[in-house]
Amino acid sequence: MADHSASSAASQGAASASQHQRILLQKQLTEVRMENTILRQQLYQVSTLLDIAVSKLGTMGVSLETPIDIRALRTEALQRAHAETAQAQYNAIGASPESGKSPAQHHSKKFQMRQQLREHTRAVQCCAFSDSEDLLIATGGMDCRLIVQNYLSGAKLWDATAHEEAVSDVAWMNHNCLLSASYDNTVKLWDVNGGTTNKDVLYQYTTHGFVLSAIPLGPSLFACADSRHKTAIVDVRVGGKGMVQEHDYRINSLSYDEAAQQLLMGQSNGVVSIWDMRRPDQVLSTANSSIGGILPGSNIPGSNSGLMASGSTNSVGGPPRFTRATEIENEPSRSPISFIAHFHSDDDTCRLLCVSGDNMVRLYRGNFSAFTGGGRKDGIGLYVLRNVLAGVPTRGNVMRCGFWKGERDKTEMSVFFDDGEMDGVSRPPRRLTECDLLVTGGPDNTAQVCDVTDDGGAVVLERLEGHRDRVTGATVRRSRKPIIATMSADSTVRIWMPVKS
Repeated sequence: MADHSASSAASQGAASASQHQRILLQKQLTEVRMENTILRQQLYQVSTLLDIAVSKLGTMGVSLETPIDIRALRTEALQRAHAETAQAQYNAIGASPESGKSPAQHHSKKFQMRQQLREHTRAVQCCAFSDSEDLLIATGGMDCRLIVQNYLSGAKLWDATAHEEAVSDVAWMNHNCLLSASYDNTVKLWDVNGGTTNKDVLYQYTTHGFVLSAIPLGPSLFACADSRHKTAIVDVRVGGKGMVQEHDYRINSLSYDEAAQQLLMGQSNGVVSIWDMRRPDQVLSTANSSIGGILPGSNIPGSNSGLMASGSTNSVGGPPRFTRATEIENEPSRSPISFIAHFHSDDDTCRLLCVSGDNMVRLYRGNFSAFTGGGRKDGIGLYVLRNVLAGVPTRGNVMRCGFWKGERDKTEMSVFFDDGEMDGVSRPPRRLTECDLLVTGGPDNTAQVCDVTDDGGAVVLERLEGHRDRVTGATVRRSRKPIIATMSADSTVRIWMPVKS
């Protein structure tokens, strides 16, 4: 009896030691794979820099022979990264790449189209979900119209020929007011609460050139960028002049980090510049001190205010003084940045989405080590590259993309394992609501939903099919489940929701 107990204890001890050794080996394998991923990224960046240097020397008449084909090296590094990322995802979902099927073919569809909005007559270029409970979406397009609809029922609640040229951007200032930008050199504020009968402009601001981007900065402030290398910050309560800043490069897209009070600008030279809006010497303080002490928290005029005075592009209170905090070089070849978007989740997670003309979408994460003493450091390192998605048709197009942050439950760890020993243990496949999703336009008139939960690559979960022309962009509503709107040159907007399981 004693011999049997001793034998059983010995076998259990051997099994425990074997399991412990397997976990440690799996952890080491994960670390090696991560190092390989970093080395591949460095190889891609170095080969890109070499390619640029050789090309510039060629334009100067200097012929430089290299022992290897640099462009082939760059392409191979990128292809290997995508292949290994796809292999990891196949392993995670239990599929085999040798079968020749994509993850979407192994599993049922994850999204279904719930509504198709057909009110526009030409290509739709921009759209924005409302954060209110009224299920509203605003859309703007090449037909110069601005339309507000219920995205589930399709009911049209407000419709206006808002501009003389195409609508380039749209955003909600609050639940009742819309901000629209256009190639007719104007930014307008609309009260959509009055229904289709009230189409008066609450505020109009005229810029120097085509308006490429316009975003709200607060209840009564907005920023805009035009094709003449100028940005402006406008307070609609003043009803007068904007605070204008001139730049060396064209600003194609704007975004705002409300928590850090930083204005982000995507530039045509492939750089994201970050401007600190908290500095005492920045332009808004100058403007507020020159308009008689209007409180920053004041509300914008309501629908009963009628038509407000138009604004101009002249600066207020002397030369404007924006304060640049830092810059992010999006990628070595300096491809123009066409779209950026900043996302701040409820769990204090920050993501910066960057679309550039090299047919790539990059996702950066906020660098928490850049916070000291309750504030951000000046200088580089505010954002760290996290995910790269290649093959997105962005060159020559303004491709708007959306991001959705999943919610993951905390995993329970056994008390018999030391810290870090569970890293290599296989976990069950994630539910859709646990994934971080990136939605972009894809090939063949499709949109694509990608999983960017893990650092490194981006894996296509599903392609959304049905549009009859090029997908111009997508956005995702901030809600418990991802609700996607895809825009297209076929003049429609499609609403996609997760399939009920």
